[in-house]
Amino acid sequence: WITQKHCIRVLFGDREKFLNKFKTCARTRIFEDQKLDSSFFDKEPSKPLFQTNNILSLFNLYTYHCIMEIFKILKFHYPIPLYTSYNISKRKQTTLILDKPSQTFIYRSAALWNAVVKKLKVTDYSDNVSSVRARFKQLLLGLQHKDLPTSWSTEDYNVCLLLSPA
Repeated sequence: WITQKHCIRVLFGDREKFLNKFKTCARTRIFEDQKLDSSFFDKEPSKPLFQTNNILSLFNLYTYHCIMEIFKILKFHYPIPLYTSYNISKRKQTTLILDKPSQTFIYRSAALWNAVVKKLKVTDYSDNVSSVRARFKQLLLGLQHKDLPTSWSTEDYNVCLLLSPA
């Protein structure tokens, strides 16, 4: 997570501000700017960079890829060993029946799928993969930038907040 934020700062951050930060020679910086206070050591906030470039945080990337993979598995019935390991409801084909709680991918992805399938507005698997992908990315980006504009919180990637009415 720290590495992702650092890379985003390097790629999309304010380059001039970064380069001027380390010009500490007396000939290049006026005396008032040579005094190093706590603001010198502050990093550029990464959240606005994520927002302007529509980049998902690492936590939201995990959720995004899990949901997209399970959608493709349920839509195309492929790979067969993974498809058969999910217990699909007979009444509602978009709902997965959960077994006993565990830390396996099957259980965690099924629980995640059941949590967000209503927000994705998937009633059957006739939807195009790219349209579901675009809708879900917009949902996650909206969740990620819902709270504080410059600092990160756990609410920025709490998928349970997608369930609350908008």
